[in-house]
Amino acid sequence: VRVACCNPTLLGIAAVAANRPACARLVAVAPAGRSAASYTTTRDTTSGSAQAVIETISELKVQGISTELLLVDSDISALDYARALSRKHGIEKLITIKEGDVLFFDRAIGDFRPDIIEMMGMIDYLRDTTIILLIRKIQRCLKVGGYFFTCHIHPNIEAYFLRHVVNWEMTYRSREALCSLIEKGGFSSYRLFTEPHRIHSVAVARKIADPSLSELMKDACGMIDSGFPDLGSNPKHLEGFGQDSMGR
Repeated sequence: VRVACCNPTLLGIAAVAANRPACARLVAVAPAGRSAASYTTTRDTTSGSAQAVIETISELKVQGISTELLLVDSDISALDYARALSRKHGIEKLITIKEGDVLFFDRAIGDFRPDIIEMMGMIDYLRDTTIILLIRKIQRCLKVGGYFFTCHIHPNIEAYFLRHVVNWEMTYRSREALCSLIEKGGFSSYRLFTEPHRIHSVAVARKIADPSLSELMKDACGMIDSGFPDLGSNPKHLEGFGQDSMGR
């Protein structure tokens, strides 16, 4: 598929969509990149991957490849731009746009079960614990065999300039740290593609199977269950049960 050859992520989206026997379904989380910046107090970023994704969907339509796209972002102006762009490309019927907190994107998409979830320019602004929880949601929402696309920026010599001159604060992580976040998020099958300067990497992860019950309960580890089995395991907790009004 001929589309944005300089962008490996969009090539990947196109390749996945082209190999789907039926309509491929794609979710783009924080497509403008602005929602990510709202989690830091330094600056607002410019419109990002929504344009590239919409152009990719448009190109796939020309190729006869059926796709559906759902965009989730909290920036209304960015979503308005996405609507206008979709109309320009004649694909407004293929795109659903929803306003919502990107950290709770699963509430916005409802029962829309995507083949692909794309989230670019987001995790550079989040803490490790938040990223892991977000990736776990993504893993749960994907169809088995579906793909997750994300990216990250690594420590580099420009970081000081961006932070102290431009006042653009991000978290820089190594390739190894990015891999660790993806694995803790529930993905065991993934690849990293890093450009020659080794500043920026794109991650492509695939969902092999639905999570097990133990994996779904991972977030609840350490919580205390005060249900009846626990009460029954220690007789002293049953003191006072079954007494009548006279205390017998």
